[in-house]
Amino acid sequence: MARQKAATELEALRQQQIELAKRIKEAEIRARQKEKAENERREQLAGRAVLSYLATNPQSDAAKAIVGILETTLVKPAERALFFGASATPNAAGARANSYDANAAPRAESGVVATEPQG
Repeated sequence: MARQKAATELEALRQQQIELAKRIKEAEIRARQKEKAENERREQLAGRAVLSYLATNPQSDAAKAIVGILETTLVKPAERALFFGASATPNAAGARANSYDANAAPRAESGVVATEPQG
């Protein structure tokens, strides 16, 4: 009898262990999702702040530096088109460093300013 009771108790403990492992995994997933959401929110806020600065201070040295950073880091045509127009290409960075138009109308759904290239 004692042996059967020990086996039952052991099985119950194993079931608890399995259940706890599931709960731990779910908690880890929720924590990662929360961290990702917070990081995305920080990026959105920083982006809005930078775009606002570009719109109000387009000729400042900081704005020119930001445009330079965008020119060198945005390499996908769709991403570049948001800032420099559809015809912007990565190899034209040097000639386009000041082509960002901070006065262009912002896109409401993303907060990103789309512009047309300046000749």
